[in-house]
Amino acid sequence: MVTVDLSDLKALMCNISVPIRRMTYVVNSDVSAVVHLFRDVERVFRFTARLRVHWPGYNMGFSGAANYGMRDALRYPFDEVPFFFILNNDIRFPAATLPASLPEFRRVTRQDKAVLAGLLEEVAKEPSEHTPLDRRHPLLRSSDNRTLLVTSTALPDRIRYMPYEKRKEIFRKHSGGLFFDDGGDPAAFGMSRLAMETVGFDGRELLSRVL
Repeated sequence: MVTVDLSDLKALMCNISVPIRRMTYVVNSDVSAVVHLFRDVERVFRFTARLRVHWPGYNMGFSGAANYGMRDALRYPFDEVPFFFILNNDIRFPAATLPASLPEFRRVTRQDKAVLAGLLEEVAKEPSEHTPLDRRHPLLRSSDNRTLLVTSTALPDRIRYMPYEKRKEIFRKHSGGLFFDDGGDPAAFGMSRLAMETVGFDGRELLSRVL
């Protein structure tokens, strides 16, 4: 998410010390200097789809930017995007943090691929005996018939309608929120692909829903 402070943005980019497979910027600003910078970024990096710039045309806020980034990430297969992380521009990482954290993120999400595939297979066979009678209809879709209004699309009804404590037990061995330190800083955090597809998108309470 891009703010009006170019010095913060440039400092963050210089602070990233590991290769990033895919990066999406949401330009939440109409400040001239920011607009010119990202027009130049698009021009210089037009040879690759690995860096994307999104121009919403208005300030869509933290939640809107985070949800856009997640939707973009979910266009790619699990092996390409096993996890997703969000950074504010004013974040600065100690030198050892990223090289230590990203391999750990990959390690703890590796087991999720088979689990997610199984959940999606179960969802494809719904409605089932676990689906309440008054909800045995297709999920509501937006007018373009592409964007699901129900975004926890890999959560089968068997789990969706379980008591909360039982749901917690099913996902107990899986990581939802991914943090770069023990502080759980909401200005820099990640989500596993499994959490993205079973929790769905949300507002500012996003972190509380994946923990």
